[in-house]
Amino acid sequence: MKTAAHKPAHPWYKEFWAWFVLAIPALGVASGVAMIVISLHNAPQEITGDHQRLGKTTVATGSMSGAAQALGLSGRLSVGNGRAELLLEARRPEDLPSTLLLRFDHPVDARFDTSVELERRDAGRWVADLSDQLPSRARVILTDPMRKWGLAGRYQGPVEGSIALDHRQL
Repeated sequence: MKTAAHKPAHPWYKEFWAWFVLAIPALGVASGVAMIVISLHNAPQEITGDHQRLGKTTVATGSMSGAAQALGLSGRLSVGNGRAELLLEARRPEDLPSTLLLRFDHPVDARFDTSVELERRDAGRWVADLSDQLPSRARVILTDPMRKWGLAGRYQGPVEGSIALDHRQL
């Protein structure tokens, strides 16, 4: 009668299957820690524009762009040499405020957002100095100080030139 040769027992840590089984929960823990680190360094951005809460979500209302359309507003923003100049057309330009708010909202990262206050120079002309570096692409939003109406535009690339502002949805 032949007897099977008895192999010496290996310790558990030298077995492949033990490490394979332990690797699955270890990958879960590592990916969970990575998600926590990523979420802490990239907090959600603030929602800007013409939105209101509806239940647990936000919806675009269009009230600010509708008010701008009712006032017959349209504009052209010229940017260059650290200066912004706005030419604004309206049905009644004398009713417009002496200061306007201009925001350059980066589409992804709020750290690159820039705001400036425009001062009235003439009947349809507002001017401001741009001390901050403008983002390479942005949504441009022009509003009155009370945020009753708003105009919007977009640009990509260097901002030397002119940007059309109209009453599209903010």
